[in-house]
Amino acid sequence: MALARLLGGLRDQWPLVAVVFVDHGLRDVSAERDGSRRIAGELGVPFVERRVDLSGAAGNLQQNARRARYAVLAEEALKRSALVCTGHTRTDQAETVLGRMVRGAGLRGLAGIRARDALKVRPLLGVGRDETRALAGHFVDDPTNAGDAFLRNRLRHRVLPLLRLENPKAEEAMAAVASAVAHELELVDALGSALTDRADLSGLPVETAEAVLRWRLRRAATHALPPTRKAVRAFAEKLVSSATGRSSLGRGIAGVSHAGVPELVADDDPRTTLVAERPGHYVFEHAALTLVRDSGPMTADLISSDGSSSLQDPETAWLDPTAITWPLTFRRCRLGDPPGQPRRWLLLDGAGKVLWDPGVMPAWTAEATRTFHPPNDLRVQLTIFAQRRDF
Repeated sequence: MALARLLGGLRDQWPLVAVVFVDHGLRDVSAERDGSRRIAGELGVPFVERRVDLSGAAGNLQQNARRARYAVLAEEALKRSALVCTGHTRTDQAETVLGRMVRGAGLRGLAGIRARDALKVRPLLGVGRDETRALAGHFVDDPTNAGDAFLRNRLRHRVLPLLRLENPKAEEAMAAVASAVAHELELVDALGSALTDRADLSGLPVETAEAVLRWRLRRAATHALPPTRKAVRAFAEKLVSSATGRSSLGRGIAGVSHAGVPELVADDDPRTTLVAERPGHYVFEHAALTLVRDSGPMTADLISSDGSSSLQDPETAWLDPTAITWPLTFRRCRLGDPPGQPRRWLLLDGAGKVLWDPGVMPAWTAEATRTFHPPNDLRVQLTIFAQRRDF
């Protein structure tokens, strides 16, 4: 509410184009909905209500809700050639830094919430929560904020008050830490960019080699899940000892040490790669892939490894078998693939041609396939086992 009122006063410089309300379907949000609709009416901008379905999602509820919410907000912003403006405050920043410290985050985690992140901007990040409440006038509290079910709430109710007894400006201090870390990381990234890919890490402290490897992995595989700390540590130890050999880092990435010089290459992890020699039904540890020559209408449910839907609607892919070189390879996105959404799956033919990439090919609708696919085309159906989250 504070953010909307402030933006309403800045519309000459930053036109407010809509107020978007996202209902996660987890509880009664009629009070928040009415408040959002009222402020939109006061400011004379459209009120847009969207609902997301989290019923099939496994794992961290807050993370799933956040991912779904930002996907909807980005979609609405792109429709209007606009940015997504959120009301995160300095207090949110302090709670985020504390939470990440408790979980053992590295420097990038301690940088906290960014003031600008792709389409997202957060104008209130330097303002405390109490100040925003005063600015908001009428506002509605989320009742779940009063409980202790989530770590953020426990930090808010139990830890921050104790820290303020030690330092009344503890909140500002933690926000300053996040800002300082973010600026230090800009220097780290600049120095990392100046490093040659053939840099010799032999003889360095293993912690230094780990830091270089993490930077290289982040740059080379921005769209992939990062390898575990244990895997990176083991490869770093091999590098600093000037050893030569190959180490599987997991997540479809391998490291090769050339007497201390690291090289990152694709690694065919059998848990995330399947080779289909001919049409049929294939099952491997985390997924099932069906390739059938069939013209009957059918839908496929594509679910990501964390249980959330990777696509807005169930889909079926139809391929022309005469244009395919067998065998087909179905695998998780990995090092060397085009940048895209994390946890993306690719289907490639024997010539390396991408046949199906749900991350950037969202047009496989059931209606379109019924209308346009000819008889005997190859139907591709994919199911990811949502209960498995260890890869």
